[in-house]
Amino acid sequence: MNILKQHWDKSLLSLALALVIIFSLTSALRQTSYKPDHSQSNLADRPVSFEGKQTDFSFLLADFETFTPWVVPANTGHRLLISRPIEFLPEVGRLKPFDLKATDRFGIDREWKTRYGLSLADPNIGILDTDGDGFLNLDEFLAKTDPTNPTDHPPFISKLRIIESEKIPFRMMFRAYNVVDGVMRYQINLRDAKDKRNRSPQVVTGDIVEEWKVGEFRRKVEERLDPAIQIVREFDESELDLEHTVTKDKVTLVLNKEIDSPESVLSLRDLSAGLFSEIIKARISRDFDLRGKPHKLISVSEENGKPVAVVLDISSGARHKITQPLEHEIEAMNRAQQKTQSDKNNQQQIQVEVF
Repeated sequence: MNILKQHWDKSLLSLALALVIIFSLTSALRQTSYKPDHSQSNLADRPVSFEGKQTDFSFLLADFETFTPWVVPANTGHRLLISRPIEFLPEVGRLKPFDLKATDRFGIDREWKTRYGLSLADPNIGILDTDGDGFLNLDEFLAKTDPTNPTDHPPFISKLRIIESEKIPFRMMFRAYNVVDGVMRYQINLRDAKDKRNRSPQVVTGDIVEEWKVGEFRRKVEERLDPAIQIVREFDESELDLEHTVTKDKVTLVLNKEIDSPESVLSLRDLSAGLFSEIIKARISRDFDLRGKPHKLISVSEENGKPVAVVLDISSGARHKITQPLEHEIEAMNRAQQKTQSDKNNQQQIQVEVF
């Protein structure tokens, strides 16, 4: 008893230390008794050793190819506190913080891909058509439609593209206008006048000039900066409508400007029907069929040296701007051509070997 009293402090300290050790061992065993549904970590970017077999990390490739939130294991009271998710980069053997807002080369963010179960590892996911509806994943991302549902996609008109433009100058030019005896008169120059003696006739509304009837006139004059001389001056871009008495084609002449003839032809392709679908020939002011609905080519112009057209959806009255194929569409077309050529070469090789 005397010995116990003499060493009371030491005995009490030893007992407390023993309890701490027992509690620590119990906690460690409990922490290793559950398995999270997805590998995540709050560790900073750190290297992963590749000593040994490469296959040791195969499970990481599967885990990080797609991202899913951690789920609490059933029948346990455990909770997992995570500062941020991580991802494994097999090419460099590193773990790094996982950013759902990070975008790929097409500008598609990971959160959108994750929402629809698209691969995070495929660098070409933007130019693939996951649901086979004729719209690339990038098209669906920009339109906020479901890339896995073939019935949910952008309007078909949004995939109409200009493949080739064959422009023919219109044979008439609007040169001047003035009021004579209270009547507005217009001067029109004819490039290939049938009557060589009258290449610049003066006409009024209702007159017919070589099968073209003179229609409405709209005076359009405004002051703006002339970039060529850096001076504000008056610009006259007045318009004069003409209608062909036989074909009913309509054109709008702009003062002192050359316009395209209704005989100009645009070669269009509906990419939603296939990257190499049938060519649609369209002429200005003429109707053409798109997916069983009537459309009309209203105008053709240029922006940055490239052809741009305006197409009218006759059934809805909506007008749409049409351009040449976009960059990602050209890439998809090139890849499709390469695959077609590769398949053709393989087929020829098989036929040679069989022969």
